Amino acid sequence: MFDSSNQNLKVAGYAHTADDTLSFLSRAAIDVLLLSGDINHGTSTMQSLLRQIRNCYPEMRIVMVVDRYDRDSVVQAFRSGCHGVFARTEPANSLCKCITVVHQGQIWANNEQVNYLLDAIASPMQNRLAEKVEEPLTEREGQVVQLVAEGLSNREISRELGLSEHTIKNYVFRIFEKLRVGNRAELVVYTLGKKERDRQVA
Repeated sequence: MFDSSNQNLKVAGYAHTADDTLSFLSRAAIDVLLLSGDINHGTSTMQSLLRQIRNCYPEMRIVMVVDRYDRDSVVQAFRSGCHGVFARTEPANSLCKCITVVHQGQIWANNEQVNYLLDAIASPMQNRLAEKVEEPLTEREGQVVQLVAEGLSNREISRELGLSEHTIKNYVFRIFEKLRVGNRAELVVYTLGKKERDRQVA
């Protein structure tokens, strides 16, 4: 777990189980959480752990650390709300860059991983992100989507648009329903996929 305040990476602590992780997060201010794919879940699944973290700490940025990149682990990590996937085989300086990029509100994914996600969007057997949206987004919702895709938090979006943070949360929730996505990472991937489909049509 890292606190990347003031552009410096600081190790805030370690946890070996899902319960220890939740306990630690309740006591420490963490900006970026590195979550091992093989953490001891105890009675929780990884999806359950990530759901609890997202519910309790919606602004926290999460990077899933895996042994190697493969299609299923990458897609599952982003669908579960992670903001990046990092393999243990990568050099340490790349990890520092990953943490910094994620802390800045961006998504950490290489071209291969983005292709995994775009393939997942295009496949109705895996999810329904590519289906036609029955209810189109309003102009304001489109603005919110664009700002989310740029990595802004709800608080930052509220300042940008001059609206309350509560209003932005309601917009995001409604956008999730319309686009049939479950989290911000999926929304970013949806946006990337839509731009690619629009480019191909053009």
